[in-house]
Amino acid sequence: MTNKDLLKDIIITLGVCGASTAYKSVNLVEQLRHLGAKVRVVLSDEARKYVTPLTFERVSGEDVIVEPSASGGERVVQSSLTNESDVTVIAPASFSFIGKLASGLGTEPLTELVSSSNNPVVLAPSMNRNLYSSETLRSYLNQIKESGFHIVEPKTWELEVKSDQEVPLTIVINKIISKVKDILKEDQLLENKRILVTSGPTRDLFSQPSFTGGATTRSLGYSLSQQARQMGGEVTLVSGPTEQIPPTGVGVVWTRSIEELDELLTAEFSEYDLILMAGVASDWYPELNPNTFKKEKTKRLDLDIPETPDLTRKLGRLKDEKQVLIEFRTGSEDQKGRTRESLAENDIDALFSLLREKEGEDGTRDLFAGTFLFKSGDGGKVQAQTGTRFSREILRKIGQKYFR
Repeated sequence: MTNKDLLKDIIITLGVCGASTAYKSVNLVEQLRHLGAKVRVVLSDEARKYVTPLTFERVSGEDVIVEPSASGGERVVQSSLTNESDVTVIAPASFSFIGKLASGLGTEPLTELVSSSNNPVVLAPSMNRNLYSSETLRSYLNQIKESGFHIVEPKTWELEVKSDQEVPLTIVINKIISKVKDILKEDQLLENKRILVTSGPTRDLFSQPSFTGGATTRSLGYSLSQQARQMGGEVTLVSGPTEQIPPTGVGVVWTRSIEELDELLTAEFSEYDLILMAGVASDWYPELNPNTFKKEKTKRLDLDIPETPDLTRKLGRLKDEKQVLIEFRTGSEDQKGRTRESLAENDIDALFSLLREKEGEDGTRDLFAGTFLFKSGDGGKVQAQTGTRFSREILRKIGQKYFR
């Protein structure tokens, strides 16, 4: 797909906040439609002071969704709207909207729609210069960036107004479109790549299920598989016993024990471009002593506790230079001795350390977070408000690093 065709048939949700420059969003819709995108517009109640729903209906060719006013009676935002979209854009994004989004206190349909979106979100602020340069707004934007959102900086209004009224900063249409294209390009970095994802748990004789990092990590393999498939990858998921439903379009291979997992990975992994070890066996597992039942009137059950083979290290030493191998762990980067030196020595391309979910003081803002440690020496943090967006951001980082 050429750069010209990137927006063809793409579905974009455009949220419009109350700002004096909201009229620019009409031009944004026109240009997006000209490039082949389908645009669904959501107007905040405040935005109707500056632009009407009918104007957007005419330029978008779609019904416009309007936040309910105090009097009620208007159409409300559907929670499934952004799930059907490829990208969500908020332009203009007002100071109050950004503050509510950053603090997690917004209850309006538009802030809830953005917060719950599993797809990329682009914010284009527009406000007066004093507000935009304030420490409060800088703090809000930093929080939003850390949550996985994209920011497009504004510029001074082209119209020179010779009055005491301050000229507002406005959205930049070509920058917004460029940002959306960049996001879509990153979504194509895994196109036609063969991807193998492991997901726990494994079960061995007399053992409890072993996971990598509890419930969040246990589902990470499934989430990564789903997002990798949506980004164009040919995905195979290797999963232990679980009640989770495999993603549509993903091939699934079921394993139970560490021995089965070892045998499968050793035999099959050479066919893949990217191997994501999102679920591995525990460090130790119980093994029944075969001599136990040879004794008469046994009163004691003898178990050996051997160490589980380091499968990621084994694969690293077997893979070729074109393959990318990523290990996922819970906790600090050096868990199980993983350092930059050990990654390079064992040819493991990166370690992704999952951090515990962060929760705000009011208990309403949960964040999925983790850090990359690359064998090349650099690293990076990934953080998002939803598990789906978190998985997608992880895959984008991997795509940017190894498949650009």
